[in-house]
Amino acid sequence: MSARFRYNEGMTTTVSESSIDFSDLDQRALAKKCGVHESQVSRILHGKQNPTLRTAATMAAALGITLDELSAKLDEVKTAA
Repeated sequence: MSARFRYNEGMTTTVSESSIDFSDLDQRALAKKCGVHESQVSRILHGKQNPTLRTAATMAAALGITLDELSAKLDEVKTAA
């Protein structure tokens, strides 16, 4: 199974070999759940910004995963970029 991050402009980034499916939560919904601006979530998901611990913890909780799992997925995105 692949993890997918959907972006408002219709672009999709896929992270291979993942047991986590993010496809049901888009960038806008994730930003709203995390209490941060959509552009910040975009920068984090594109590997252009590292989240603060608070933001990472909130993102992980919103996605229903651990911080370690989130960190691994974001590292995969950065490596693929």
